[in-house]
Amino acid sequence: MTQHTVGNSTVSVSGSGGTVFSRSGKFQFPMPIKSQVILDGLLVVALDPTETLDLDPDVTVQRCRNVVALGPDCQLSWVVEEPPTGDTDDYYSILSVSKGKLTAKSTDRQFHRIDTATGELVDSWREYTWREVWIDGSTISTANSRLALPLKPSMWDGSTDTFVVVVGSGTEGADDPDVSVSPPNNAIAVGPDGALRWVASGVTTLEDDYSLLKPYCLGDRIIIRSVTDHYHEFDPETGEERAVWPHDQFEFGGERFSFGSPVIGLKWCDGVTVLKTDGPNRGHELYGFADDGTQLWHRSDETRWRLLKKEGEIRLWDETTRGRPTRFRFDEMTGKIIEKLTGSG
Repeated sequence: MTQHTVGNSTVSVSGSGGTVFSRSGKFQFPMPIKSQVILDGLLVVALDPTETLDLDPDVTVQRCRNVVALGPDCQLSWVVEEPPTGDTDDYYSILSVSKGKLTAKSTDRQFHRIDTATGELVDSWREYTWREVWIDGSTISTANSRLALPLKPSMWDGSTDTFVVVVGSGTEGADDPDVSVSPPNNAIAVGPDGALRWVASGVTTLEDDYSLLKPYCLGDRIIIRSVTDHYHEFDPETGEERAVWPHDQFEFGGERFSFGSPVIGLKWCDGVTVLKTDGPNRGHELYGFADDGTQLWHRSDETRWRLLKKEGEIRLWDETTRGRPTRFRFDEMTGKIIEKLTGSG
């Protein structure tokens, strides 16, 4: 049990029990409390959506809108208005206070500034390192170079020698940018030295807006999902668009495969792309494709998997279990699970 002074009141927080107590009563959440801070006379908590409590909750909380603020007498102040950007499985995980501002880190390693008066998401950014390149605000930097961007990066991914960055709309960038980006071609690529390789070009199927959304580096292939849920493939040397297909299809080895359900996850490792779609029930379908287009395997599970690349291999997370997510190593060549992991594996 943790005690805090909120305004003129003292509250006690049972994190695992998902309950806040004060002299005037208590407030119950549908999930355990994962992180908590005191700011501007509020107790702000991030809930753990991987576990559900058997309580009669005083508020309804969605998995991806899991930050809640309470006033001094345990009265509800607000629930965060927007989910973090990125995969729909992502959620807010760690709260902190910096320079009098509330910051929430999400599971996709993005940081979010939340207005404590309203619960409105007012800014998002990432601090990320790829090889010797890092992103800091609206710049891509190395020890010896700095590339200022016209807008802040919103999503990115990296391969062995290429780092692809999508810049987002409505996000203020550098005052004197080193590169010009014209929508809807709102993606760039840099090399390990931080030097600009290309700006995306040739996108004609999207509106004149910042429509490219999430990049995937699949070996030598550069794929970017757009806001229309199409997948766009770009020449890795020039950045010119060379193919586009709907979200329930994907191209491998020059052949287009249909899945009957949207492709919602992609990871590449050692010549194999693991592809995730929604399954016929509540679970996910997983497919393995070699770089030449050969379908290696397919598995259909009741589990809702999350794909994670760690220590040079793809791992599966089962976040539908109660408590800490269950993690597995599996063979990308066969799709078979080979080991259940413990700890932070």
